[in-house]
Amino acid sequence: MGYVETITAAVELAGAVGGGVKYLFEHADDIRKNLDNLVAMLRSAKTLLDTAGDVVSANALKQDPSTEALEVEVVNIAGDEDPGEPKKTKDPGFLRVAMDKAVAFRDDRISDVSRWRDEQALRKKVHDAKRTVLNGASIKMSLTKLVEQLNSDDDAVRLANMGVLDAPGCFAIATYGKFDLGGDPTDYHGIYVGKATCVGDGIAAVIVPSGNADVYADIKYKQNVWVYVFTCVPDMLDDKYDALVNLLEASKSYNARQGQAGE
Repeated sequence: MGYVETITAAVELAGAVGGGVKYLFEHADDIRKNLDNLVAMLRSAKTLLDTAGDVVSANALKQDPSTEALEVEVVNIAGDEDPGEPKKTKDPGFLRVAMDKAVAFRDDRISDVSRWRDEQALRKKVHDAKRTVLNGASIKMSLTKLVEQLNSDDDAVRLANMGVLDAPGCFAIATYGKFDLGGDPTDYHGIYVGKATCVGDGIAAVIVPSGNADVYADIKYKQNVWVYVFTCVPDMLDDKYDALVNLLEASKSYNARQGQAGE
């Protein structure tokens, strides 16, 4: 039961809590339609040019520097025409290149949008899983509220919390916006996940100055710190701890600091 005094003292000592890409994705369907229309237009222009023989003078093409990089196909329009007559040429090459580039650009954008949608769907699944786990905790309340209940005159409330905190299990200590939880338990600024054969002892070891520095700093500077407790049988302690660290991404947050007490 020593954790009750330790948690209370630690909170009181520290002074605990008081009461261009976006556009692309939003308009993906319109962009894809416009690109499809562009490809269709270029394909039609190429077909028209191939069939109608949009001819120009070969000599004129040779004299125009802008045509040097074009694919030029010389054709004999008149059959057995006088060798002295200028030959005619048609130039579908630039349209073919433009069409190919348009198709490639369209496919790349479609691929980007598809990848982004898959990533968004995955993020939503992870977010929903985090919220379900945190909402399902045996204890889920602000640290100051927990301290109040542990020191409450209401024996039923106090003993109920003690019963949970005396058990083996994992716990998460999360920091939110200063004034309220905001309705979404996954919207934390920082989070620490620990484990202990006695959850109360584990929490007490983390929130003191010698525990996790990030957690203690949040308590000291009166941030909105919440506690989540997940009881389990001792044999499942390590597996549950690993699962919580991974799901809540604690290794990218307060668990990144070494010397994590309570584990």
